[in-house]
Amino acid sequence: MLIISTTLVLLHFVSSFPNDQLAPKFIVPLNNITANSDASIQNRNEDNESSGEQPQAKGCFPLKLCYSDDECNGGPCIGAFVGKCNCNGCIDLWRCDSDSMCGGLKGACNLHTNTCDCTMGYMKAGFSSLSDALVNFCNVKHCTHQTEADDCFGLQCTAGSCLCLADL
Repeated sequence: MLIISTTLVLLHFVSSFPNDQLAPKFIVPLNNITANSDASIQNRNEDNESSGEQPQAKGCFPLKLCYSDDECNGGPCIGAFVGKCNCNGCIDLWRCDSDSMCGGLKGACNLHTNTCDCTMGYMKAGFSSLSDALVNFCNVKHCTHQTEADDCFGLQCTAGSCLCLADL
């Protein structure tokens, strides 16, 4: 048996009115609510204890890092430039000993001056200039966490967060 104890009052908006109008909705959980059969939590705990493996997600997990809507199991993946290559990691003239100190951009660390030369990194990646990279690559090229090393030439892929609308 699962016992939930809370005194929080949550205010959130749900899309329950016609024409997608947002309306305030209060949820006031009662103290010491008992739930007789919360199979998903019980199974998750049993799976983690017995096999050491992570259970497969069957629903949306709020605020889970994501790179596309497909990773949120029915909810949208929200954020700015989600699933796009993030060029903000490379900052020109910062001290570096390796490309990892220039946001990971391959070929961006000038070992003669020990400073980041992001334009050099973009040109080594095949772009004709910094402006070419800014227009055709930065926050434009699609990527995932698994493919960011290749798709983003070492830069990070921008992650978002899952928004679970069914929970609202």
